[in-house]
Amino acid sequence: MSIDISLLISSIPILGIAIALAILLTSIVMRNRSIRTIIHVLFLVFLFLITIAIAIIFINLYNNPVSYYCFGGWPQPLGICYILDAYTTYFLFLVLVVFLPIALYSIWYSRHIDNYYYLYILIIIHICGLIALCLTSDFFNMYVMIEVIGISAYGLIAFYRYRVRALIASIRYAILGSLFTSLLFLSIAILYLSTGSLSIAVNGAILRNDNLGLAVSASLRSVDGVIIYIVIAIWIGLFISAIFPNHIWLPDAHSEAPTTVSALLSSLSVVTGIYIVSRIYYTLVYNSIVMDRISIINIILMVLGSISSILGSIMLIKEDDVKRIFAYSTIMNMGYIVLGIAITNPIGIKASLLHTLSHGIGKSMAFLSIGIFIWRYQTRNIFALEGRGYENPITTIFLTIALLNLIGLPPTAGFYSKLMLARAFLETRNYPVLGIFLATIVISAYGYSRVLEHLLKPLPPQYRTHEKEHLSPFVTSSLVTLSITIVLVVLLQPYIEQFLDIATQSLIHTYENYRYVLVEQLQNILIP
Repeated sequence: MSIDISLLISSIPILGIAIALAILLTSIVMRNRSIRTIIHVLFLVFLFLITIAIAIIFINLYNNPVSYYCFGGWPQPLGICYILDAYTTYFLFLVLVVFLPIALYSIWYSRHIDNYYYLYILIIIHICGLIALCLTSDFFNMYVMIEVIGISAYGLIAFYRYRVRALIASIRYAILGSLFTSLLFLSIAILYLSTGSLSIAVNGAILRNDNLGLAVSASLRSVDGVIIYIVIAIWIGLFISAIFPNHIWLPDAHSEAPTTVSALLSSLSVVTGIYIVSRIYYTLVYNSIVMDRISIINIILMVLGSISSILGSIMLIKEDDVKRIFAYSTIMNMGYIVLGIAITNPIGIKASLLHTLSHGIGKSMAFLSIGIFIWRYQTRNIFALEGRGYENPITTIFLTIALLNLIGLPPTAGFYSKLMLARAFLETRNYPVLGIFLATIVISAYGYSRVLEHLLKPLPPQYRTHEKEHLSPFVTSSLVTLSITIVLVVLLQPYIEQFLDIATQSLIHTYENYRYVLVEQLQNILIP
């Protein structure tokens, strides 16, 4: 194990919080004209550090499949440890690919916002929460990170506090989120009373009657208590991912938030729920003593994923608000991802992981592109935006690429991921699911095409503006990066598939990864 990687694992969230604090102090202490430049530089420093850190972690994956860092030198199950395996590395890679363009776009987007530093602070805290959630190895720290992600999201959604709809959307999300996290906290207490530990590895060992090869044993006081936690934790994950019937908060939240926040929430934040569901399932359910008792959970996930796909696609074609169109598209695509995870087959997991990448790239690019139209014409209604595509040809090209990716047409990443999902459903003989999947793709394609149809509708001469389109270098670099990434995912298919295979096997064997770290630490304690 490389000590440098171990320290790097722990430093990402800590450095992020330090930079967020530096931005806050700078905004309080300084009042001259250079403050905006200094804060932009601090935000770019965070972006640079997180890019370098995740890139090093990604390169190190093949040398160290499992790395860890324990805070304060306290080993599991006594202390808090961050564990990095291939599955976690994949999600960190997703953060890097999607967040980098969004962050660059944010610098342009915030140029006329007075309290822009609050936007930066909340975004940094949100990203650090996402990363820490993926790295944590105990259930209580997972709960804490869910709270951090949620609270920062409430603030981001209500950023335009003078807009009543934004405040209502944030309050609704906060009330529902508080209810769910309160239930999660109570279930954690029940889990602790049932197993005597909140360590993911220890709970996994108890549910598999595994003495860890060290003649160490722990008693299971209540199987029902563990099942209660599993059900509530998976429910929380479905709420975060806006899977039916937990989707009601998402359309308002994602449409009323600032455009850069909408892109962040729809491409990265909702995927956090998928991570929670998959980790909980493969550590506590898969090959454990509770697997037979809650085997129906896969069927429930299939049903809810199917309903989410159908609901999202239907609502997508009924909306006239372009941001709500993209919001319902997110619900539909999260349904696809849950369907892939629910079949508990390597090809299904692999397809779902690829779709988180293709959807994240395409959805963030769609939001960022349409955000330019919204900023210029101060409307989100597709009828009010009729003909404006001709006045913004470059932005329209970027938006078209994003929508083609979301539809799933070749040669985009969306085609690649949807083809793999279809193959997964076909090989596992889930023909009804395959039918729903194909039908919703066709329905949603009509919804996406409506956006382009209105933007490219001929506009009478008296309504045209003669102002030339001008894109900031930050906006251009952001959209160009996303466009290139959409194509690179297909061009680098062999390497992407190899990475996905490693991440998929890491998830399936996630308990073994956590067990390896726990055994190594217990050996250091028990065998001087």
